[in-house]
Amino acid sequence: MGAENNIATLHKSESSTTSDENRFVSISVKKPHEVIEELKELLPGAKKVDMLFLNAIGGDLQPLGQLVPYLKQVGASEGKVRIGVSGPHRRLFPQGKATLFYRPGLTEKKADAEQKELTDMSYASLRESGVNIIDTEAFGINPRLLGIANNVHSKWIRIERDEKVITYLPEFNLDNHTVAAENFALRFEETPEKATMPGSLSSVVGEYLEKVMDHKRFSDYETQISDTISFLADAGKPGKSLIRDKAVTLFVAETTQDILFVSQFPPAGAALDGMIKAATEGKPVILVLSDGCKGEAQKGFVQRRVAKIFESRVRKLDTFYTIYYPGKVHSKWAMVNTGIQIQENARRNKIVIDEPEQPGKGIASSNNLHPAGYGVGTGESGLFISDQSVLHLMRDALIPIITKGLNEEGELPDFTEKLAS
Repeated sequence: MGAENNIATLHKSESSTTSDENRFVSISVKKPHEVIEELKELLPGAKKVDMLFLNAIGGDLQPLGQLVPYLKQVGASEGKVRIGVSGPHRRLFPQGKATLFYRPGLTEKKADAEQKELTDMSYASLRESGVNIIDTEAFGINPRLLGIANNVHSKWIRIERDEKVITYLPEFNLDNHTVAAENFALRFEETPEKATMPGSLSSVVGEYLEKVMDHKRFSDYETQISDTISFLADAGKPGKSLIRDKAVTLFVAETTQDILFVSQFPPAGAALDGMIKAATEGKPVILVLSDGCKGEAQKGFVQRRVAKIFESRVRKLDTFYTIYYPGKVHSKWAMVNTGIQIQENARRNKIVIDEPEQPGKGIASSNNLHPAGYGVGTGESGLFISDQSVLHLMRDALIPIITKGLNEEGELPDFTEKLAS
């Protein structure tokens, strides 16, 4: 797919001086369907392919099923293909549910059995072509008992070709449930020469994938990619999360203008404390959630309790704006100092950008900053970003989601008045 199909693209010339030291040919933001279509073009002729997902479901109508012929082609041509999946032989979350101690009913059990058969056929077909399917679930604990616990929640796609190396940081898995939701992928293109250099994004991601796919024990860590991008990894130890800690520092110490966080779950714990601190200091906090995040919509005890606590804590904060998007949000981006303002219009609410005085910073990762993940020990990873051009791409990609959330909700906080007061 050409650059004209990207939501946003940042091209870096070899002669320009940039904050990421010219490490990348281009950086862009993609929607899930764009990634799937581009993979169909990139996979033929690939020398090496690495994919890591929480959930990859087979069958012709599923994203993984669409890619099977292309992955088989790489395997048949003696290219190296590895797909790491937590629980590859079963659906981790039956019918899209991730409720603690969830037990499916008879109808759901039948649907799960049918989907498992299709998925098993997809994996068997891939294995026959030399594709290595790796179960990244570290301890073999049945997710029916502990939900997402002890699973690797990270998501990466890395493709090596003769002329370029592409690394995606997607927010979605290879299933219809998340591909159809509102989320994105950061796409990084490197030359083969720079991709093989120590400290390059491709090599750092490759080292992380080796650890995860080989079930190696490690502690949370951060690796600097450039002056403005670093790689973050959560090892999956219950209650511990480097990514959460970085987000808390971001909210507490780095916020001079505003906070923007988009997630499928309401924040909790120290991350929410940091957001509340900023709001009590008069700094606008914009939180965009799925409409299913409302307390009354939660079916699981843990999720419902967290949602209710969240709602009670932010309800009376004048500068804490919770926008419930009409549909599924699966994004996980957290940013500060975005410059986003919202202006009221008689026909349609409008977002304008007031460029911040202080540079922005952000985190793009698989971590929802929710105790249902880090509290039970999920493996997570992502990037800490202070490159202003990349942050602008991320911010601009989120603006349509924020706009739709505001207008569908029908309630508009008087944002500009709050900023002026």
